[in-house]
Amino acid sequence: MIDYMKLPLRKKLLFTAVTLAFTLLVLEGLTRLAGYEPAPAPPPVDASQAADSPPPPPPEAFGYYSICDRHLGFRNRANGSYHAHLFPGKPLSTTDEFGFRNGVGWSAKGTAPIVLFVGDSFTFCSEVPDDQTGPSEVAKLLRKEFDVRVLNAGVRGYSLLQVKRMTAECLERFPNINVVVYTHCGNDLEESLVADVQYPALAPVVVEDRQTGQFSEVEVAHPAVPWGENFLTWRPACPPPSRWSHVAAWLHVHSALCHHCLLTLERYFARCPSRDKPMQQVEPPDLPINRMHWHDWAKTKRHGDKIMCKLLADMRENCRSHGAELLVTSVYTGLDKSTPKECAEYCAQVGVPYMSLVEHFPLSSAAYTAVRCDGRYDPHYNATGTKTYAAALAPTLLEVLRNRLPKSAVRQTDVSQGKIP
Repeated sequence: MIDYMKLPLRKKLLFTAVTLAFTLLVLEGLTRLAGYEPAPAPPPVDASQAADSPPPPPPEAFGYYSICDRHLGFRNRANGSYHAHLFPGKPLSTTDEFGFRNGVGWSAKGTAPIVLFVGDSFTFCSEVPDDQTGPSEVAKLLRKEFDVRVLNAGVRGYSLLQVKRMTAECLERFPNINVVVYTHCGNDLEESLVADVQYPALAPVVVEDRQTGQFSEVEVAHPAVPWGENFLTWRPACPPPSRWSHVAAWLHVHSALCHHCLLTLERYFARCPSRDKPMQQVEPPDLPINRMHWHDWAKTKRHGDKIMCKLLADMRENCRSHGAELLVTSVYTGLDKSTPKECAEYCAQVGVPYMSLVEHFPLSSAAYTAVRCDGRYDPHYNATGTKTYAAALAPTLLEVLRNRLPKSAVRQTDVSQGKIP
């Protein structure tokens, strides 16, 4: 047996290097046996074909619509027109002069009472045309009885904090809002705590003072693009390549072990302040790397239940002060019942009426979710999903409107023809 301690320094170094190399080779082999592979080598760049390469694909809905906003973090662009190229038929979505989604029963002008819908992408519904969104399908049912306008103020990627602020803005702009419907999505909680979920779009967040236990709202101080501009113009700063970057690129391509270790490090350091992100980062230091764990982290580590209840209570009081009633529902497509259950509990604590969708979606989620051109299912509603959503909400909304609106808001039907004028 070799007595390591008695070996000369040169042989110690050689022995250590051989042992380390052997260990790395064993780990590399085990990594590949486990199914991991190195990164694929980048294809060679042919300068002669670069000019003839096809143009990049158009932006997705979030990239097209998002405009940097000082108060909301980001909002929809005004007078937008976008074809969702990822879905069959490329459904068209448009926005009005304020950035609100156009749809059945909506006009910014007029005196008719308004039913306001707020939320995120499940409210905006870029996967279907203007006249088939959830709010549009609700409008078709409500307008059979009432002369009302239905306002879709959904914005893709919104947190509950942003929804609360959008609600306040709409209540100030349109005094005829009678009912506000908030469609809660399962990620609305963690998005209220993490500023750069939609980076480069940044959002205001809720933070807790550890000494007092009080919650406060932190604004976006250093946006990635100037206020009022679209994020499509943003490009990350590219530092000049270093010797280590060339080494890392070689290891990515030639070693499965190094490739996946480097990916883990890149995901970790991507959450740290860097030269391609604004200097101010409100992102909590204990945020899990895996986004699948963010919701549990927000609930257990950041008093998520208290935050949700506070934001909902703020919305309720603001609606009451403007003479409107707040109703809440939660996204559901036939499978996951945990999110509706959580939201119903929050509403019960705050005293906000909750409308359940669970019993209205009896089949699997495939019946209600959109399908992309490549055959993959998208979690958002298709036309069947928005109709089911509307049918579930309409009875409660009609009952609320019957109790709140004057007789002048009731549509007069032509009895002889059976039509609504």
